Amino acid sequence: MIFIDPLFLFLFLPVTLIAFYLALLTRGRNEALLVIFTASIIFYAPYGISSVFLLLVALLVNFGVSNALLATDDSNPYRRVLYGCGQGYNIASLCYFKYMPIPMKPPLCSEMIAPPVSGMISPPV
Repeated sequence: MIFIDPLFLFLFLPVTLIAFYLALLTRGRNEALLVIFTASIIFYAPYGISSVFLLLVALLVNFGVSNALLATDDSNPYRRVLYGCGQGYNIASLCYFKYMPIPMKPPLCSEMIAPPVSGMISPPV
């Protein structure tokens, strides 16, 4: 699924937004964030388990860095190093997967239903 896929635009995105705002209004901020996290897992699942694993690792790294930043005093010089390491991880993983030689593009939903056949000769009209 990609951002311009009709399945994303007319089904996945509206359902996710409605679920997010319903959870925000009825359950609170943490449950609304859980909706977004679950939607992210569902969105990246067609790309393979490695993409879901990367998302989970990124979540854990960023969660750990943010908690460590909140626990350190503002005047602590370690805070700047910690922030730089967290941002360095995010930029490095973004660059790695952006320039990785193996494409990780899933097929469009329309391609999964009826894949194009190469070399097929169309019948005469």
